[in-house]
Amino acid sequence: MVAPSPGRPAGTDSDLVALARRRRRLALGGAALLLAGFLGYIALTTSTTVLSGRLAGLGTAYWAGFAIFAAILAVAHAYARWARRMDALAQRSRGEAR
Repeated sequence: MVAPSPGRPAGTDSDLVALARRRRRLALGGAALLLAGFLGYIALTTSTTVLSGRLAGLGTAYWAGFAIFAAILAVAHAYARWARRMDALAQRSRGEAR
């Protein structure tokens, strides 16, 4: 939640701009982190023998791929929940500013 700037009422344009910057920073940072994880997975499976074992009858590379896919879905779900809360906060602050 973005705190109002001192000397200004809640819901001013600068608060909405700060909220938008925070949202962009979070989205781009999360995307970069997941992309780095996925590219690391590709490098580990194609260039090394780190993920060449077997676990429960299935290769560890498959398990690592499933885990990365699950992490992507979990991060997307968490971001969507956070974004909905921030949208509601922005909507409320726009209503208070009028």
